[in-house]
Amino acid sequence: MLSVEAVSKTFGGVQALRNASLTCEAGEILGLI
Repeated sequence: MLSVEAVSKTFGGVQALRNASLTCEAGEILGLI
């Protein structure tokens, strides 16, 4: 299992992510774009 919580990312003055969370269970296949 993989779990990520409260991730934020900014590029200069642009906020791309704000407080994002993700959970992937064992055996799942996940793709992010």
